[in-house]
Amino acid sequence: NIYRVPPGGGAPQVVATGFTNIIDLAFDDRGTLYVLQIGNGFAGPGGPPLNPPGQLIRVNPNGSRTVVYAGLFYPGGVAIGPDGAAYVTNFGSTTVSMVQLAAKTVAATLPSGGNRPTGVAVTPDGTTLFVASYADGTINVIDIASSKLRSGVAVGANPTGLAISVRNASAS
Repeated sequence: NIYRVPPGGGAPQVVATGFTNIIDLAFDDRGTLYVLQIGNGFAGPGGPPLNPPGQLIRVNPNGSRTVVYAGLFYPGGVAIGPDGAAYVTNFGSTTVSMVQLAAKTVAATLPSGGNRPTGVAVTPDGTTLFVASYADGTINVIDIASSKLRSGVAVGANPTGLAISVRNASAS
């Protein structure tokens, strides 16, 4: 289930149900909720723990769901850019998929700069991605337009999440 906690506190309210493998959530600039599922149900005995592929799902205002893209390779994190794209890390590879939300297609595959990418954040101007690489213990900086690694910094074991402060224009 996905819950909304009222700003003033109080009991959480169920927003959406029926998901099985939520790995991350993100909102676009209009407040639309996107849910990232790492897999699609459980594979069962003797198989991998989750059935691929991962999915990016939009939760519509009326509560219905729309699968935006269903071909993700064990995704780890999602961030929505000001360009109307979702940037999804692929934990099962070393890439980031740029999913055009309106077209429901992968417009580009960007390098993550490391192994087992998890968290991702996009700058407010939409030019740069920050990607956490779980296996390498790094945060990598990717130029979106050129699809090139700008830099990376070691941060310690197993980073998983990122956020960008609009006020200070920095990533944490």
